[in-house]
Amino acid sequence: MRDDEPAVWLLNLDAERELAAGRPLTPNARLAARMEAVREAARRALFRPGDALLGEREAGGRVGRAWCRTATARRRLEAAGARVEDWPAPETVRRVNDRAFAAALGAGPPGARFVHPAEVGDAEAE
Repeated sequence: MRDDEPAVWLLNLDAERELAAGRPLTPNARLAARMEAVREAARRALFRPGDALLGEREAGGRVGRAWCRTATARRRLEAAGARVEDWPAPETVRRVNDRAFAAALGAGPPGARFVHPAEVGDAEAE
């Protein structure tokens, strides 16, 4: 797949919720409204001339791309007939999207550390 090929995009802006839950989720009305509010900004930042949002144009034969490469995004793009490029395994996407991964790499302010909710529970029990 060439970088200059027109693509069909799935802007799954709530992907972090799916990754955290480990399963597809349906956004509530409030979250859906928030995603719609930023969808155009994401579109301006990501889309190249000729690109389209999934559902706006026939996807068949186009390169399929997503805001976040979740298993659900892949299934939806493939079901629409898009050609989906090689994506990392769902578990890899889930792991590197977790805040603990960024913290382990030293992301964040000096001296900050990531505390997993399970650690807090253990500390409170002592």
